[in-house]
Amino acid sequence: MTRQNLFSDVWDEEDDEGTRRRIFWRPDDARMGATLHEFAPGGHGMRLHMHFGAEEMFFVLSGRLVFRNQQGEEEFAPGDFLFCPEGRAGLHEFRNPTDEPVRLLEARLHRPGVARYRGELLRYLRRLGRPVEPFPGCPEEFAAGLRGDWRAAAAATADPYAGALELAELSDPDTVLAALATLDGLGAGPAAVLVRRRLRDLGVQRIPRGPTPATRENPAGLTERQLDVLGLLAEGLSNPEIAERLVLSVRTVDHHVSAILAKLGVSSRRDAAARHAP
Repeated sequence: MTRQNLFSDVWDEEDDEGTRRRIFWRPDDARMGATLHEFAPGGHGMRLHMHFGAEEMFFVLSGRLVFRNQQGEEEFAPGDFLFCPEGRAGLHEFRNPTDEPVRLLEARLHRPGVARYRGELLRYLRRLGRPVEPFPGCPEEFAAGLRGDWRAAAAATADPYAGALELAELSDPDTVLAALATLDGLGAGPAAVLVRRRLRDLGVQRIPRGPTPATRENPAGLTERQLDVLGLLAEGLSNPEIAERLVLSVRTVDHHVSAILAKLGVSSRRDAAARHAP
């Protein structure tokens, strides 16, 4: 048993505004966690934000604070309870406009699958040069890349874009050239630019040029966002999965899919995906 006391004056973090946090212990594979926040007089919590994959409950223990969400602002007192759903509906922030500290207990429940978001975020941080490590339960497609086993990471993912990014980290020019071809085929221009730079660093003299404007033209007149949705639709993602990937509402994705079918002159998602295939 790991025993902790809510009222002990022990803190794990303190920011520049004097806000302190205590993060209570939990097993690595637990879905629920708790954090005690103390907002200094005039202090401000994390600015307007939301969480994907996690619901939050807040209990005001002492002091009075202002809660802000999409509907406006409201003051809360000791004993008040707040619930924030995951995603955009849970957008919120706290601030303490008073001359006394405010203590707020947060309980957070992560839904199954949130480890994928965490693993993907860590993988991108590693690409940016941050010294991050895989965590217990990290999906292998991200854990392998974090360990530096890029071939294993590429083999573990079903996403051709992610696989190409992993293979592009190798020192074998032929493999990196194959990754470049995949990115060009996907229309991933910014990533392809970085891979071409890497090929030059590897000493490759003859690097294929990117797709020509004629190849990239869009005769159906789809918007950039509709092209994004079509690409994910072609990967077999459902509308809720596309919404999650692109950080959109499901209703917005529904409208995009309807517009795509109309512009392509097809009646089914399968036909639209077939039109998208190279």
